Amino acid sequence: TIEADCWSLYEEITGNNWSVNMLVNNAGIGNCCAFEDGQVASFQQLIKLNIMATTMLTRLFVDLLKCHPKSYILNVSSLIAFFNLPNKQVYGGTKSYIYYFSKCLRNELAHLNISVSVLCPGGMNSNPYQYQLMSNGNWFVRNAMMSPEVVAAIAIKGLLEGQPVIIPGRLNRLSLVIDKIIPAFLHRLFTSRLLKQVTSPSITQKIKKYETASFPAS
Repeated sequence: TIEADCWSLYEEITGNNWSVNMLVNNAGIGNCCAFEDGQVASFQQLIKLNIMATTMLTRLFVDLLKCHPKSYILNVSSLIAFFNLPNKQVYGGTKSYIYYFSKCLRNELAHLNISVSVLCPGGMNSNPYQYQLMSNGNWFVRNAMMSPEVVAAIAIKGLLEGQPVIIPGRLNRLSLVIDKIIPAFLHRLFTSRLLKQVTSPSITQKIKKYETASFPAS
């Protein structure tokens, strides 16, 4: 989230004459709260890391990447970029930016033999909060949840194969198909039920209980 640190990383690599033919912009944070309850400082931090750092590091490293016969950029977006979910407005906005940014960049950098892919994972067992939120969801949500290790392997394989958009998991890909064919009133019903679910006292208490717990094995 500190611009000077992005420069320091770049200068350390160039100062050591290290060769770079792959850039993975994976660093990111999320949020899950009503917009009116969110803090401006938290929103700023999220935007700086998810958007500004990704954009800045990509621009800095393009000059190194284009020196190779073939190079790769992997940006991590999210499945949420395709949906409008409650309490995810700022996080979803940053991931939508990453998706659009990556798709455009892929076209622009093709002549430099730099392949740009964007990863859009669904629910992940990445921390106790996320695990608790997903495990209290419906059957579809619980079974679509994936471990970081599995997603990472799929992501690198898709990157090396030159896939423009990488969506891990059959259920996650199926959700995109279903979303396109269900009517608007079902969208509203689903969103309303999801909002009640993620803001219910029971899930909030369970999340607090697991905040200091070790992350469970998948």
